[in-house]
Amino acid sequence: MSLLLGLLVSSFALTACGDDDDKENTSSNSLVGTWTVTSSDDRDLKANSFTFYADGSMTFPNMKSGYYMRYTYNGNSLRIDMGEGKPDDSLIGTVVITGNSATYTYHWADYDGKKENDDVYTMKLTKQ
Repeated sequence: MSLLLGLLVSSFALTACGDDDDKENTSSNSLVGTWTVTSSDDRDLKANSFTFYADGSMTFPNMKSGYYMRYTYNGNSLRIDMGEGKPDDSLIGTVVITGNSATYTYHWADYDGKKENDDVYTMKLTKQ
């Protein structure tokens, strides 16, 4: 966990389930693009921006080579899976997008979806 947090000091993912409906929704969503973090109450996640791609992958600045980041976005549900080479941590929550602004409310979980604790975080983003 501390390695993950260290990697995230400068920057955020969901796993595509692999069925055609999820891929179609991911590839046509309004989340695709680069988002700047304008505020966050999560002291463990020090991201400054994220880029979401239509194929379900994502990046953040200074991401190490081989670092795993994928997202799944369905309706307003957003899950981000990440880890050193393979997924081991997840951010699971809801995102509300209004124009160029988004609010992501989430909790940390392990890759199996088990909550790490009852803490809920809010992140505000602006699309570049």
